Amino acid sequence: MIALLLSTLDHFIDSGSVERHIRILASPQMEGRMTLSSGMLESSRYIASEMSRIGLKPGGSDGYFDPFTVTVGQRPGKLNTARFWGENFSLPLSLGRDFTPVYGSKTQTLLTAPVVWLEDSKGVEGKWVALPRTSTGELPRLRKEGARGFVLVGQTQPNGLELPLPTRTHGVSSSIDAPVLAITQSVWELVKPHLSGLRLRASTDLQPNEGQARNVIGVLPGNDPILRDEVIIVGAHYDHLGYGEVGSRTGHPLPHLGADDNASGTGGVIALAETFARSKANRRTIIFQAYSGEELGLLGSRAWVAANSNTIARTHFMVNMDMIGRLRDSEGLTVFSVDTAAPFSQILASVQVPGLHLKPVLSTPGNSDHASFVAARVPSLFFNTGLHAEYHTEADVSATINFKGVGLVLEAVSQTILKVDALNGRLVFVGKPVQGGGDPGTSRRVRVGFIPDMGAEDPRGLRLSGASPGSPAEVAGIKAGDILVAFDGKPIMDINDLQDALVGAKAGFTVKVKIIRGDVTLELDVTPSAPQS
Repeated sequence: MIALLLSTLDHFIDSGSVERHIRILASPQMEGRMTLSSGMLESSRYIASEMSRIGLKPGGSDGYFDPFTVTVGQRPGKLNTARFWGENFSLPLSLGRDFTPVYGSKTQTLLTAPVVWLEDSKGVEGKWVALPRTSTGELPRLRKEGARGFVLVGQTQPNGLELPLPTRTHGVSSSIDAPVLAITQSVWELVKPHLSGLRLRASTDLQPNEGQARNVIGVLPGNDPILRDEVIIVGAHYDHLGYGEVGSRTGHPLPHLGADDNASGTGGVIALAETFARSKANRRTIIFQAYSGEELGLLGSRAWVAANSNTIARTHFMVNMDMIGRLRDSEGLTVFSVDTAAPFSQILASVQVPGLHLKPVLSTPGNSDHASFVAARVPSLFFNTGLHAEYHTEADVSATINFKGVGLVLEAVSQTILKVDALNGRLVFVGKPVQGGGDPGTSRRVRVGFIPDMGAEDPRGLRLSGASPGSPAEVAGIKAGDILVAFDGKPIMDINDLQDALVGAKAGFTVKVKIIRGDVTLELDVTPSAPQS
């Protein structure tokens, strides 16, 4: 009977539908799906509408939506004002259209002072200093020379945002201890002819950006009268980095559309929901979940697990799909957390998808949403096609996706789900619970540029598939196949060790990195850089 169901499902996944989901979720309209952004709302509405179309039952506390509270960066408060004036000239500015306070600005501060342009000024003491946003490195010096406040003008690069978003990667250091606002280039063109005698009266007000993020949850009831009370969870995070606001490896304020990370996994959740809804092959109830807040530290999946202990107690198995869009023949499909239940190794060995090489890995990385379930002692599997140079950059776009490969991955996932669902007894968790996530702002204070080979297991350390172009790691000579064994004296065995080690790294301070290349152990000097902004 199970073989018949598998045969049915093997040809039931609509690869064209999966491609459509990925292209829509990774479209410019979704603006990178940053948590608490309009792109989050738009993409969550799309996912919910697809779940409704498929016929899933709403599984959230608000229909298909399951909200939770989160704080992301800052937002402008009610006390922001700005007006330039001079002889026969007055120009009030509109918040959000003409100007915005900059992250790191001294907040709730009102300052009235003369305005000078940095390149024309013979003195800055007691003044607002206007300068290009590309010259923010000058702010500490200018503050020491007595500048009272700063006006940043224009873009940091072509096609970037004219007004920076109020987030840490688009801001300035709070150690400047001065009000900082940004204005558009068009406003500055109006102001420039009146610089002689020009004054600015402005107040800056920034507040914690707290709001309701939301997971999207749909339920497909089981078809076995007894086992339908047990649960299988199929999940993926749908959030990404917005305009490079959190976790960007380039820091460029451009849309980070996240086609692979993780429109691919989210599209996979929708496609599998449709597959199982049509086939009615599931004995247990399947809860399909799309999480927000993953890039901020697995916040969505953590919130759901914490609020649903009764469901967790009935959960047979969890599947996580994160970055399944870049299948390569040399890499194959990596499946992590195989040691969380005894039958997983044998089940994965029986999965047969022509053209797909499966790479089971026993260990459990703590860097995606499965970790929230493993921490709750739920047997889980994490499907992933590996890191790449476009990871967490603005280059992770739909054109880079191997859509045929996504279809192969989903066939493997569907077979795995059916084989696990075919077990009459409950899976028993036997792995080691992990605590994943954390605040990406702590582990990404610096840019190094290692690209781990997520599918490789090596008893000596963390195998690397290369270094990001132009990164400190590439400058230091890191190559594909190197095995990272120590960073600044700290032993490195896996991605979690590397993330922990990076927390203590400082931009501009050189550290020793030990690698194994072939049969030779090398020690390289790596100088982490600040995330580009």
